[in-house]
Amino acid sequence: MIQIRNNDTLCKSMANTIDILTRQLAWNSHIVNPSTASYDSVVVGGMGGSALAALATRWLGFSKSLTVHRDYDVPTRLPERALYVAVSHSGNTEETLSFAHAVLKQKLLLAVVASGGKLLELAKEHALSCVEVPSDFVPRDSTFYHLRALEVLLGESALVGVADIPDQAQILTETERVASALNERVPLIYASTQNEILAYIWKIILNETAKVPAFHNVFPEFNHNEMQGIDPKGPLSAQVPLMPVVLKDSEDNPRIAHRMNVFCDISTKRGSEPLVISGVTGARGARLLWHWFLAREVAHMLAEKYGVPADEVPLIEEFKKQL
Repeated sequence: MIQIRNNDTLCKSMANTIDILTRQLAWNSHIVNPSTASYDSVVVGGMGGSALAALATRWLGFSKSLTVHRDYDVPTRLPERALYVAVSHSGNTEETLSFAHAVLKQKLLLAVVASGGKLLELAKEHALSCVEVPSDFVPRDSTFYHLRALEVLLGESALVGVADIPDQAQILTETERVASALNERVPLIYASTQNEILAYIWKIILNETAKVPAFHNVFPEFNHNEMQGIDPKGPLSAQVPLMPVVLKDSEDNPRIAHRMNVFCDISTKRGSEPLVISGVTGARGARLLWHWFLAREVAHMLAEKYGVPADEVPLIEEFKKQL
């Protein structure tokens, strides 16, 4: 295992993560200009970390159809009687502003979630239903502010709560084990199709916090193409240090669980044992928080190991300035 933190430092990091989660999950969101209009489905426009809450809302059991649009403008085929929600933590995300303006142009029902910026100004100008979220954390650390905002906008009861926050003891050993396995390796995160959001959370946090390439895919599609490309006996295996990470879950279909086991067995026999993360059992809210918490701790540990600033994303910021 990589030894880069003493227990005091690790405990402080975990206490900080618990504080971040507690503040967000205990936050009482408030709607400005609440709408009484009815709708049958929801389309959320958002990018990066700002899209995570919408994906989580759908995964946690939102009662209506929910589509996440991660692009400019609006989807080509628009559902009838839909509520459109523009989510941008900064309020200045170019694609999300494009989405909001396109919705308004077509005179569709629009609501907004933002901490400020041009999107919040647009909401005030047009008297849109809006939830202003706090700006005290970076977007990927603000997922549960956005989740609370979507819950109140969509009239949902709390989908996840403070009681779902995992105990530090559950995370401590796993953080050291997973960070050690990923040290100086490229993580390839795989989950079942229904649990793709869990793999996506890992990918986003590792990309932005640890500053490493990380990619995700899902079973069973992975078995039909990508699996061959990461064969330990493949032509680039010696030059590219890959680490397949399999996220097993208590709700996985038995056929998918079997595929995961077979893949792990074959890969191990061919010289590359995948890292298996089994997570926890119980309600989806607890499982979501467990993966988010663990991914954040692992990414911070790797960022410290690599000597990079965990919260900053200088390449992304430079890219935005040049658009």
